[in-house]
Amino acid sequence: MASILRVNTLTDASSNNSIAMSFVAGGSAKVYIDLTGTSTINLNKSLNVSGTTDNGTGDYTYTYSNSFDGANYSVVCDVAFTSGGGQNTRVTSATSGNARILTTNTANASAVDSLKLYGVNHGDLA
Repeated sequence: MASILRVNTLTDASSNNSIAMSFVAGGSAKVYIDLTGTSTINLNKSLNVSGTTDNGTGDYTYTYSNSFDGANYSVVCDVAFTSGGGQNTRVTSATSGNARILTTNTANASAVDSLKLYGVNHGDLA
């Protein structure tokens, strides 16, 4: 039998550091990803990610275990690059069920695999 805990505010044991439940539910990351993007991609750590796809050089898709309520949510990504200058990240598509990210070299804008891809998504789940 499931139970429900109904509260308006969470606080620590000494009644300091309180936070409203609306912030916890609405402001928490709904997706987190730590992906190794070179050779065979590897999902190192994640939250709400059911799988990843290597679409080609520097082109990654990650699929959600629980979808968003639509395509209007934020996707924030960054990379750790291998060598030879910096890299840019760009969200090429975001649907309720996945996000596709492209990483390119800052010097010549060519697609390049990333040593690591980090991502956090915020929004409302379906």
